[in-house]
Amino acid sequence: MDTKQYSIIFKGETAGSKDKNLVRKQFSEIFRLNEKQMEIFWSGKPVTIKHNLDKSKALQYVSKLQN
Repeated sequence: MDTKQYSIIFKGETAGSKDKNLVRKQFSEIFRLNEKQMEIFWSGKPVTIKHNLDKSKALQYVSKLQN
């Protein structure tokens, strides 16, 4: 049984050539963030989104963030 716990860390960067405004909009919708909260996540500093996740749940978040 896998008892490891995982954290999702966000650095405020977009992957590849994705439109930053579109990514920010989708990010705010997924995590239900207001503009003030969004500024914290997009500050360029690592921010923990979720912690103490099992592997399955962590992979679900990674999938959402990559799409």
